[in-house]
Amino acid sequence: MNAQSVSWRVFLPADDLQPVAEASLCLPRESTALSHSRGILHALMEENEGHFRGLRWILLTDRKGPLAVLPLRLVRERLGPLSMCALYSLNRFDMLYADAQVREGTARESILRVLQTEPICDGRPCDVIRIRDVKEHSAFFALFGPGSSRWMESYEGASVISTDLPFAAWEAAQSKNLRGQLRQAGKRIGSDQRFRVVSEPDAMGDAFERFVRLECAGYKHTLDPLGKDVHEARLLRDAFQRHSVSGEAFVFELYVGDVLVASQLALAPGETLFLIRVAYNEGFAHASPGTVLMGRLIEWCCSQPTVDRIDMVVRQGWHQRWHPQVDMHFRCNIPNLRSPRGALLALAKSAQNLGKEFRLTRRSGAKQQP
Repeated sequence: MNAQSVSWRVFLPADDLQPVAEASLCLPRESTALSHSRGILHALMEENEGHFRGLRWILLTDRKGPLAVLPLRLVRERLGPLSMCALYSLNRFDMLYADAQVREGTARESILRVLQTEPICDGRPCDVIRIRDVKEHSAFFALFGPGSSRWMESYEGASVISTDLPFAAWEAAQSKNLRGQLRQAGKRIGSDQRFRVVSEPDAMGDAFERFVRLECAGYKHTLDPLGKDVHEARLLRDAFQRHSVSGEAFVFELYVGDVLVASQLALAPGETLFLIRVAYNEGFAHASPGTVLMGRLIEWCCSQPTVDRIDMVVRQGWHQRWHPQVDMHFRCNIPNLRSPRGALLALAKSAQNLGKEFRLTRRSGAKQQP
């Protein structure tokens, strides 16, 4: 494809984003991936840039119509005395919020050429592209991964629990220690426990607000609860309401009597249920309500023919109790070799890598000496 035939336009959050929304509807997406969620995509457009500072939507078109929609952030970096223009993917807490959408058959070089030669960063080309927390099915991975192995790294990403067996078979396959923990936690909670699944649009708003209040009342109050992050709360509230219409949004709740003791927010656009956030009532911490609710969630997922696994979105220490598998994630930092600043960044990175290899070689040689 001739680069001259590709037109581009940058949309800022305050602009009319209707052309971006219409182009998005014409382009392919991985319907079962959280990063291609229509609900989150719409919420990001409604939320403006409160959640992701520097957000911009880069729309590429040619004579056939929309070619690509790239949601990226412009971040100003420093390289010594130099100011760098970096384009970042929209990721937070190990979660990719919005993926690229690219028309099938598009040559990645044509898109990369636009990003690296056109003045899309407030009047100048970007100096580096930084993509985080992508999986192999991501359009960003397909766009920037091939031919970029020099700049790509893999790492352990989200914890994943398979739920493609009946719950009795899943439970039998677990360790004796985990089965004992589930039994003991269930006894401590008592017989007055009630598990509730909220998915109806009319009930979603109230269930979401109950989660926000529960999370804010606990230890997360000093960390990152939705109750203290108005932008993320608004984004997720909008996304959950929209996904509830299609039966893809869930709030899982555990009650003791009339008291809410644990709650979870989840989206399930396909065979994977994405566990977005969890919270529990610290007044019942002695009874491990989070453990009880997680067990009930797994049991519920095992009973659903359409849900094969739970993606925990992130990887945290408490996940190990559930013996999860781990999905591989990728990060990619592509310096723009056409840009003097980007070329300098590439040179600095190469020198850093050479230094690491030299130190490893010296240590290896020292160990081998008699």
